[in-house]
Amino acid sequence: MDEKTDTVETAVLEKLYVNGKRPTTPKEALDELLERNRRLVEGYKNGKNVVLFSEEEKIGRDKLTWLAIQDPENKNGQRPFATVITCSDSRVSIDAAFRPYPGQIFAIENAGNVAGDETKASADYSSGHLHDVHVLMILGHTKCGAVTATLETVLEKKAVESAISAALEKIEPVVRAVIEEEIEKKFGKPWKDLVEADKDAGYKELKDAWTLVQKRLALVNTAAAKNAIEQARTLYLNVASVKEAVDEGRLWLVAALLDLDTYEVSVVGRITKE
Repeated sequence: MDEKTDTVETAVLEKLYVNGKRPTTPKEALDELLERNRRLVEGYKNGKNVVLFSEEEKIGRDKLTWLAIQDPENKNGQRPFATVITCSDSRVSIDAAFRPYPGQIFAIENAGNVAGDETKASADYSSGHLHDVHVLMILGHTKCGAVTATLETVLEKKAVESAISAALEKIEPVVRAVIEEEIEKKFGKPWKDLVEADKDAGYKELKDAWTLVQKRLALVNTAAAKNAIEQARTLYLNVASVKEAVDEGRLWLVAALLDLDTYEVSVVGRITKE
């Protein structure tokens, strides 16, 4: 590409955002993600080919993707506006949820979207070195297999002995809290005031209800949403660059849930300065 062509194509790529420009604040960055998702979901529901930006009609998405790949900004570095941490579940797709172009979203994946050591390191790089990132989203999802496995393990009161146990251990405190909340509702008392017989009865009832699909999904999805919030809090408390960016207002740290039935993304929590 010559210099003139390079300038024109860079200008086109800069328009591939909801408001026709790259988000420069945390609110703009979150709004960008949610509006992209809203437009995509509306198109999916209506069975239409979704066009997010007018440039896609004029130039074509594949051509724009190639331009983004060849963009000097992407060849010499990267300037994503968002970081999204997702579960490695094959049904979860950042592309289907937000349809980013190369260079727009810094993506991190692992089983259960947990804040383990590698994820912390990636989040640290994102918030400490990628200064155009204004939102960090932990995106859980409905019907999460890692959350389901953790719930089954806790209800069965058995240990997990497998390579995935490290991920499940990070989800377990959230799952136990959700189970305790369900049992508290049943008896109308705080967990600390329940006798062991009541706790055991509550566990048994939930275990028996596990075979009921709707009850199981409701419990899994509640835990998945709470897990996203807890993993976001873990990043805030354990990654200095994330905490600093959040405290200074340069970064919004949000937890969200992807509904696998509709692909709608809903914010379920936000971690703010403590």
